[in-house]
Amino acid sequence: MDSFLDRSDELHTEILALLEGAEAFPGMRHEVALVACGITLEHALSLRLLVRTQCFTSALSMMRLQYEALARGVWLLYAATDLQVQTLASPLTVDAETAARKMPMFVRAIQEKYHQILPGLVSPL
Repeated sequence: MDSFLDRSDELHTEILALLEGAEAFPGMRHEVALVACGITLEHALSLRLLVRTQCFTSALSMMRLQYEALARGVWLLYAATDLQVQTLASPLTVDAETAARKMPMFVRAIQEKYHQILPGLVSPL
């Protein structure tokens, strides 16, 4: 397991080196999606630390958070409405929190927009 985690750390370092100084495409949608991907990388680091310390239950929970952050980034980039992107990009206030709570549950949002998301994910291939 240690060898696998060490290799994962090396991959993480390489990814960060590639992203260093990288700017998002212009526009709020890309910036917010990039933030979600940054959160995904942070969760990946936390996940490895939890596994190294044999906190496996917490690691499984962190894995879910990592997946959700990545999926949210994809949703933001390909399927979220402009209003939803703007809401998530807003400073955290009571009004912004209220607006965010009115957004559809994440799984439902993905299911409803699946046909829009898939072409965006597959077309670069």
